[in-house]
Amino acid sequence: MNKKNDTPDEKDVFAEKAKEYLDKSSKEMEEQIIDNIWGF
Repeated sequence: MNKKNDTPDEKDVFAEKAKEYLDKSSKEMEEQIIDNIWGF
C-alpha cells in the first residue's frame, strides 16, 4: 500500500462520495428503465 499524501480520512470521504454517487446514479437508472417499460 502506498499512501502518498492521502490520510485515511480523505480516503474514507472519497469512498463515501463515490458510493453516494453510484447509489444515486443507479437509482436514476432504475427509474429511467421503469419509465421506459411503462412508457410503451
